[in-house]
Amino acid sequence: MSDPVVVAVISSFRPSLALVHRYTALVGQVSAVVVADDGSGPDAEAVLSRLEALGAHVIRRGSNDGIAVTLNEGIAWAREYHAEFVLTLDQDTDLEPGYVDHLLDTAHEARRAGLPVGTVSYARQNQRPVALSGAERGFGLAYDPMQSGLLIPASTLDAVGALRDDLFIDWVDTEFNERVRAAGLFTLVAAGTNLEHSLGSMRPLTILGRPLSRAGRQLSIAYHPPFRTYYIARNGVLVARESFRRAPGWTFSRLGHDVVGHLARVALGPQRGKHVLALARGTADGVRGRTGKLPGHLQRRLT
Repeated sequence: MSDPVVVAVISSFRPSLALVHRYTALVGQVSAVVVADDGSGPDAEAVLSRLEALGAHVIRRGSNDGIAVTLNEGIAWAREYHAEFVLTLDQDTDLEPGYVDHLLDTAHEARRAGLPVGTVSYARQNQRPVALSGAERGFGLAYDPMQSGLLIPASTLDAVGALRDDLFIDWVDTEFNERVRAAGLFTLVAAGTNLEHSLGSMRPLTILGRPLSRAGRQLSIAYHPPFRTYYIARNGVLVARESFRRAPGWTFSRLGHDVVGHLARVALGPQRGKHVLALARGTADGVRGRTGKLPGHLQRRLT
């Protein structure tokens, strides 16, 4: 039996040379790699050309239209390559040796057990167990896996379609996960796998300038700039409008997770006024049904 065709789709934006090293570590695990760049411009050309010389297929987008648009272009190329599975990745994700094989083994075992496979993801992120929503016949079910490191069978894309590109960024993977489950498919976890993914800027939590700690450890939060707060708030409302009728409990739970993050950033983080503005405008635009890239004037106010 021949190995399945697995195509990795990496989204990039102003990539560093670290992406070249990640490519060389990845290429032996998959059939092909496509790097879809989200309008980085000339500054990224040295890295993109290097990747091309190493064998990657590179898509250079002329404008910055968000991760969903970018990944969808890469996925479309992977489908033309006759991919049986697509592995979506961010440019700052590192995979362990054998990662893809472990995910494939899980997909095959689940199918033999009669489970409809929607996606397969990692069991640990940065060595921390991911949240589960339960189990089915011994297979863990991921609560809301991020798209980076996610193995998607072509059959899932046929059943539910591509990523929702009008969200631009944030909640893109969450919306896709919800659609997968709504189609009666399972979001499986590959036991024993770990994915290393950059958490971005971590900021210490403080009250009146004093650091917060627990058990002697400084507490911190993954800091998002205010424009990200806008997208998180807006897209959470947009997706909830669709998902509530199908999965009200999950929708409340997922929104609750974001509310905690918003409260922490507003109460304990920097740029509080801008976060309040982003949260208010994002929520209002979600209620109005506004999609796409946030308006330029608001982007400037939040920067």
